[in-house]
Amino acid sequence: MRRRIIFISFLLVATSALGQSSDSLKQVLSRITDDSIKYELSSQLFSIEIYKNLDSAKKYLRAQKYYLSLLSNAKMLSIDYYNNEGIYYNQRGLSDSAVWAYQKSYELAKKYDKRRIMAIALNNIANVHYIQGNFPISLDFHLQSLKIRETIADTQGIAMSLGNIGLIYSSQKKYDKAIEYYRKAEEYFTKLKNEHAVTWTNRMIGIAYLDTKRYDKAHYYLKKGLRQCRMQKDKSGQLYTLLNLGLLYVAQYEDEKQSCYLDSAEWCLSEISPLLEKIKNKRIEINYVNNLAQIKIYRKQYAEALNLLQNIDSSFSAMDFKTEAKNLYRFKSEAFEGLGDYQRALIAYKQFKAVSDTIFNVEKDKEIGQKEAWLGYNEKLKIEKLKNKSLLQQEELKKATLRSWLVVLILLGIIVTGVSVFVFLKLTKERRLLRQQKNQILSKYNDMESAYSEVFANLKELKEKQETQECSILPEWVSALSKRETEVLSCLAIGLSDKEISNKLFISVTTVRTHCQRIYGKLLVKNRAEAAHLAREYNLL
Repeated sequence: MRRRIIFISFLLVATSALGQSSDSLKQVLSRITDDSIKYELSSQLFSIEIYKNLDSAKKYLRAQKYYLSLLSNAKMLSIDYYNNEGIYYNQRGLSDSAVWAYQKSYELAKKYDKRRIMAIALNNIANVHYIQGNFPISLDFHLQSLKIRETIADTQGIAMSLGNIGLIYSSQKKYDKAIEYYRKAEEYFTKLKNEHAVTWTNRMIGIAYLDTKRYDKAHYYLKKGLRQCRMQKDKSGQLYTLLNLGLLYVAQYEDEKQSCYLDSAEWCLSEISPLLEKIKNKRIEINYVNNLAQIKIYRKQYAEALNLLQNIDSSFSAMDFKTEAKNLYRFKSEAFEGLGDYQRALIAYKQFKAVSDTIFNVEKDKEIGQKEAWLGYNEKLKIEKLKNKSLLQQEELKKATLRSWLVVLILLGIIVTGVSVFVFLKLTKERRLLRQQKNQILSKYNDMESAYSEVFANLKELKEKQETQECSILPEWVSALSKRETEVLSCLAIGLSDKEISNKLFISVTTVRTHCQRIYGKLLVKNRAEAAHLAREYNLL
């Protein structure tokens, strides 16, 4: 509970008060017709009512949701709505629902790159875990929030995050780390000229030093905080600081056994008394009586101590204030023992042990709960990391596949380009040879038609000789050629292209190519250049 009080006191001094009254906002809300303005007003009214009347706050939260459904930019505005929903659930004590709502706010803020709101959402999630006592999880979220706030230079947010982190380290009894972060927070609050927050950090530094028994430094910071509270007329701050200052003097007396410390502790309690009349706080009142009774016991004024303790004993439930009840029964036992009433001292001591055991069991259960929460959180992180790792592996696999396909396409491109270049060069060579052949023929004959006629006549003569067996040295292909093939070979011999042969013989280009392939087979040659060369070899030209 002390942790909760410290946390709430920090929020009170670190945030500014709202300037509008709820009544004036309600009047404006009832008159306007613009849904976007109604949404904003509902949000502001919710912020005002949430710490006053939860039912009224719930009404404005529903109104906010209704107006949100009417707006075109509802997705972006949902960020603020989910944040308010988280605050409402948190106030209701529904921690899981609060974390869910804050998480939704964070996800939407991340989607729209609203980093300041992302940091606020993470901060709120951390605060829920802090109240539950899940300090490691809370610390992790606060550090994430701090990192985002540093990237956007949110000075106010950085200061609050540093203060919150200090609170967590104090709760974990890591006081040196707590002091480090409190001091960093103090520097930022000083730059912001937030005097109440500076006072709060001084007080918290003093308490951290007190818990580590560094009394001189604790005294310096607590006295400094007290002066600042008085200058600011902060009665609540004075009350809390005086109470801790009294604890400091009692601790010093226990170590050094000098009565001057008891005098200083009594002075602190005398300063608290008038403040308690104005600020009604049952917990502080019980602590005040316990501390005063403890001083009386140290002074061996057992009857006065017992009288104080008896008066306060019947005014509260031990189950609601376990730590305070434990101290009360311990002091009662010591007072009875000092008066020689050992039977009552034993009864009070048994009550002290019973409450102590209850606190021990609660703390033990809390520690188990914290451990379970931390392990569960780590398990979620582990699963999330595995998912991310799996996604990364899938991405890498996709990239590797794409790279492989790219290499294949490049190789195919190289092959196609090579083949194309080869075919192009081959065709170019054939065309060049055909042109040379034509030029040679034209230099020998008047025109291509004369050359064709001579070649055809020579081929015909060769065939006739082959048939009459007048010449035994003629090749076999002479008789194997058909009339059409003889005509096509004659055209090839004088260097005509497929298109020219087609036009001359009145056949299609495809048919020309078919005849050419048959001729190549019969002449045992590879192309038209070799066929033309064979024709010249047999003096057809």
